[in-house]
Amino acid sequence: MRLPGSLRARIALAAVAAVGVCGLLAGVLLVAAVERDGRNQVDADLRERADSILRRPGDAYGRRHGQADTLLRGSDTFAQVAYGDEVTDQAGDVPDQPLAVPETEGFETIDIAGTPWRSLTLIADDFGGSPRLQIASSLAPVEERVSSIRRLVLLLGLSALALTALAAWGLTTLAVRPLARLRSGAARIRGAEDLSTPLPDDSGAPDEVRQLSGALNEMLARLDASSAQTERALEATRRFAADAGHELRTPLTALRAQLDTLARNPDLPREQRDALVADMTAEQDRMVHLLEGLQALARGEAA
Repeated sequence: MRLPGSLRARIALAAVAAVGVCGLLAGVLLVAAVERDGRNQVDADLRERADSILRRPGDAYGRRHGQADTLLRGSDTFAQVAYGDEVTDQAGDVPDQPLAVPETEGFETIDIAGTPWRSLTLIADDFGGSPRLQIASSLAPVEERVSSIRRLVLLLGLSALALTALAAWGLTTLAVRPLARLRSGAARIRGAEDLSTPLPDDSGAPDEVRQLSGALNEMLARLDASSAQTERALEATRRFAADAGHELRTPLTALRAQLDTLARNPDLPREQRDALVADMTAEQDRMVHLLEGLQALARGEAA
């Protein structure tokens, strides 16, 4: 998945993701706790009802139908007694689907006609034949309560995500405002003449923004110093070029004058001609030395 380009959107998305993960974990734990507490409450109720049935007076363990039926009727709970593999008595809200009594004692979750039930089986050793009493209660109320809690958690979670997104967007807008001012200040720098203008240093901005502003101002100061140095070097180069042109023009002018003298005076005495040639040779040597100096300067060898 490609992240949004805006820093503000990324921070808001990160905040929503963090709240979503924490909310999901908290919701799962809450729903699991509600379901566990509901089952524990059903188990405690089953244990209490079973004890109440066992304590009621009667001439035989399997003959307490009227008392047990009064105790269990209307509570989505039923009880049945079995001797061996035969169910001898049932009481309460008995489901239509026949149900065999488990062989082992204890709690278990069973399915009756697609509905979960919590079952408690007890073996009464005080009665002959060791009858087994099974008392079961529907888990539909627990499941309904868990579903209600789950819907409530989902609704609250979505509301929290929406509020988190709005709050993160607003707070991030305030947080990135110094960056916007820093960007505006940087946009005003269009040439070397603007390098001496520092970027705004907002004392109320976050530390990272102030550190960035300080680093950019230091960079601008270095660039300004470098630009000034470069300008001085260019000015010195222009002066040097002008001086070099003047130094070359002087011997060239002298050579031209001496050549014109020789051309206008073909019968010039030998002594004067030799003197002119010597002057021309000296001017030529001067130009050669000047050109050698320019070449050395171009190679970076001049002192």
